[in-house]
Amino acid sequence: MSCFTVLMEVMRERVAQQDKWGEQNHPWLVGGHHWGNFHTADQARDMVNTLMLHPRQELDYAGILTEEYHEALEAEDDDIRTELIQVAAVAVAAIESLDRNGR
Repeated sequence: MSCFTVLMEVMRERVAQQDKWGEQNHPWLVGGHHWGNFHTADQARDMVNTLMLHPRQELDYAGILTEEYHEALEAEDDDIRTELIQVAAVAVAAIESLDRNGR
């Protein structure tokens, strides 16, 4: 499979994320979040979901990427590729946000 084909898949996933969540402008990292302390996808997902439900808490791209990364680590063989495409698409979303917001 060519690099172009893989990048097209990342772009399709990025479009799907945009359709689902709209334009997102999270900071890269909010002080006080220690994403390195999360060792499973469930732990990271629980924290991301908690932050999404509490408006006073700010979700960041580091957390979203941590969740996706752990999902890739825990994926079965047939799902690893799909999870890595999602990791790449979230990384692109973070870069888009940084560029859009002059950071």
